[in-house]
Amino acid sequence: MIIERRATYAGFATRELIVAGDGPPVVLLHGFCDSADTWGRVLAELAGHGRAARAVDLAGFGAADPLGPGSVLAQWDAFVAALVREVGAEQPAVVVGNSLGATLAVRAASGPDVGVDSVVAIAIPLTVRPLAMALLRSPVPPSLVARLPLPGLLLTPAARFAMRRWLYGTPGAADPEVLQRFCGQMADRRALGELLRLAHRLTAEAAAGQVEPALVGAHVTVVHGTRDRIVPVSTSRRLHAALPDSTLVLLDRAGHCPQLDAPEDVARLILQLKCVCGRG
Repeated sequence: MIIERRATYAGFATRELIVAGDGPPVVLLHGFCDSADTWGRVLAELAGHGRAARAVDLAGFGAADPLGPGSVLAQWDAFVAALVREVGAEQPAVVVGNSLGATLAVRAASGPDVGVDSVVAIAIPLTVRPLAMALLRSPVPPSLVARLPLPGLLLTPAARFAMRRWLYGTPGAADPEVLQRFCGQMADRRALGELLRLAHRLTAEAAAGQVEPALVGAHVTVVHGTRDRIVPVSTSRRLHAALPDSTLVLLDRAGHCPQLDAPEDVARLILQLKCVCGRG
């Protein structure tokens, strides 16, 4: 049974989805423009195996409070650190992240006294494919996007088409509810402009905020879908090479969000971590 409730971490009120169980608690962090709902099927799988887990809306997304001025990475780092410290108060947590969430998970594992047992980094965006990077670095200001005369009826279908290909390894298998959830965050020009503004802030910070591999104090399982159309598999191979004790897992036919394409495989990797790390 998945329980939904409100919580506050580092001053940000948010929504979280929880399943009860035993073993090292699992923290699930979603990607950019996503929400805790992306982990629904993984949570169900973990619950079926009696494993405790928690997925949250990151600050700025879903039903969480918006980010404030200043560094977005610093705000997310504080949010994740507070979350992991609470979840892992009795037993260090397994932190699982997709895309942006993978970046935050690795950053948490490099921080002092956060209490991370191990990390599963799925499609970590050290770089992105040329088209996506061109969009993020576009010289068109987000404020102009908010004023462009784009027909409202065309914006959502266009976004749905893009999301179907970008999120899933097999676009025809895309869940309409998932597409609607993503498109709902860019349902009008103003919302799209805000997302682009946030993406620009993040892109500027990420270039100067790379984590030093030697500081990562937890075992990292690096996961990538072989049909990821946003982040190339080579990025995960480079992270694996930079972390000598890490494990690399490639998921055939999965796209940028394997929790949507292959939730059973993602849950299996989490459940097997105690064998990999010799803990729990």
